[in-house]
Amino acid sequence: MLHRTMLHPHTVPLLLRSFRPSFLNSSRFQSSGPEPPMRPTYDQSSVEVLKYVGPFANLTHRLKRVSLLTASISLILPLTSLSISSSVPPIGQIAVTSVALSAAVGSTALLNYCVSPYVHRLEERGGGFEATTVDFWARKVNTKFKIDDVTSSSSLSRPFCNFVAKGVPMYVHGELMNDKKLLKSLVKRELSKGEREGRSDDPEVED
Repeated sequence: MLHRTMLHPHTVPLLLRSFRPSFLNSSRFQSSGPEPPMRPTYDQSSVEVLKYVGPFANLTHRLKRVSLLTASISLILPLTSLSISSSVPPIGQIAVTSVALSAAVGSTALLNYCVSPYVHRLEERGGGFEATTVDFWARKVNTKFKIDDVTSSSSLSRPFCNFVAKGVPMYVHGELMNDKKLLKSLVKRELSKGEREGRSDDPEVED
């Protein structure tokens, strides 16, 4: 007599798994699931953090351009009139031309002396800082420096300068800079009440 063997339903998957071809067990045929997304890497030296923007940056830039334009016109017109006009004696022409040239060049040079230290932007980058100023020809100049390169402006007797970075005089509105620790490191002195509280009504420096 033949006995009919009954298989339990739960044993069927086990039997099928035991007879699985060996080549299907290789890593080539095994699904490891979706790969985790790669996290983007950032170069810390290229990260820029804006620390300060000069409120009168655009105004001073335009003022320099206008000053250069008027100085150029003032240089050309007297020389042209000197070569054309004949009713005025030569000595008078030379005197008038000299006064006009002195006024044109002198005003432009004085404006440049006062406005050149004005910082338009100050950014932290790659463990250091980069300050943007404008030179005599109204071109933007970027100066890279570290805190160790900063010296006090007390030895300089020039207006609109509260610190010197790599020998370049610079000026920032202390009351408008949010990072007071950085401001104190730049100006090399105790902050005034207006600088600490964000107001410019008290320019006195407390010892």
